Amino acid sequence: MSDAKSDSSPTSWRRWHYGAAGVMLVAMFGLSFWAWQQLPVDARIAVHFGFDGVPDRWAGRAEGLLILPVIATVTAVVMALVPRIDPRGKNLKSDGDWYVLIVLVVLAVLACAHVAIIESALTGRARPADFITLPLVVLCAALGRFLGRSRSNFFVGVRTPWTLSSDYAWQRANSLAGSGFLATGVVGLITLALAGGPWALKVLLGGMVVTAVVATLASYFFWRNDPGAVR
Repeated sequence: MSDAKSDSSPTSWRRWHYGAAGVMLVAMFGLSFWAWQQLPVDARIAVHFGFDGVPDRWAGRAEGLLILPVIATVTAVVMALVPRIDPRGKNLKSDGDWYVLIVLVVLAVLACAHVAIIESALTGRARPADFITLPLVVLCAALGRFLGRSRSNFFVGVRTPWTLSSDYAWQRANSLAGSGFLATGVVGLITLALAGGPWALKVLLGGMVVTAVVATLASYFFWRNDPGAVR
């Protein structure tokens, strides 16, 4: 009974989390291998798109098909190591399920972007917003939930000199960021339903940037209002 209880606790790092990440990585590399056989040796692949969906950077077959799977692999490895190398890693593990959910959603965003790149290379149609907008909505919602209850650490959250020296500033700044990301996700989802993917993508990316900037600036004032902060 104690083992079952431990496995369902929020501090456990369940094997299925790593299994799900592994499946996504294998699928990305597998899709690249398949697309490699379909594209000519001299293929030029669009690897970056403007807000209007028009490609603005091109790459050869190797870079175009491997860049995102490699980035996703490095991301998965680094994020798996973070709770073990962070001096405050126990704080991340206290809400481990939400932390790993964010990692999985980030990998899903990269996987969807990878599909968009390959679809564009094979068909000539550029539709990145149609593939990554909904995963970004989920990412905003997950960040909103996680940041609102996160505890001080050196890798994830609003990490400024002020939040790292004041638990009060950390809690207030990350709670503010969590609310901002959650609101961004809701507005982005509404925009997606009413105006389509390209407009929703602009709302999501703009909202994420504004939220990050506001929370970072606000962290200083939260620190100033904490009489127990390290100065």
